[in-house]
Amino acid sequence: AQEKLDEAAKHKAVGTAAFKAGKFAAAMSSYSTAAGYVDSEADFGTEDEKAQAGATLVSCCLNEASAALKLGEWNTAQDRCTTVLARDATSVKALFRRGTARMHLSEFAASKADLVAASKLDPKSREARATAPRPPRVPRAALPPRLPAVGT
Repeated sequence: AQEKLDEAAKHKAVGTAAFKAGKFAAAMSSYSTAAGYVDSEADFGTEDEKAQAGATLVSCCLNEASAALKLGEWNTAQDRCTTVLARDATSVKALFRRGTARMHLSEFAASKADLVAASKLDPKSREARATAPRPPRVPRAALPPRLPAVGT
C-alpha cells in the first residue's frame, strides 16, 4: 500500500512540474497515472493510508481538471470534478471548475448551479463571484419613480 502512495506522489510531482512548465497534456497524463494508483480504497489497509490515498486522489483529479480546462477538454474536466464531488460535495474548487467546464459545454443551468454553490460555500472567492451569474442590472431610467416619504 505504501508503495502505491509513493508511486502516486512521484507521478503527481511530475504532473505538477509539467503544469508549471505549461505542458498541460503531459500534466494531465501524470495526474491520471497518479490517480490510478490511489483510486481503490480496498488497496489500503489502515485508516491513515486510506485518508492519504483519498487526499491524493482528490488533489490529482482537481489538478487534472485544471489542466483539462487549460486545454479546452471540457468533458474531461467535468468528469474529474464529478469524481471529486462524489467524495466531497463541498469542494469549492471542484464546483468552480466543473461549473466552468459546463459553461463551455453549453450546459448553462448545471453550470449556474455549480457556480452558485461554489460562491455560497466560499463567498470571498473572487473567482467564483466573478464567474457566477448575476441578475441583470436595470437602468435607472427603467425604475419606477420614487414616491415621496410619508408625512412630508
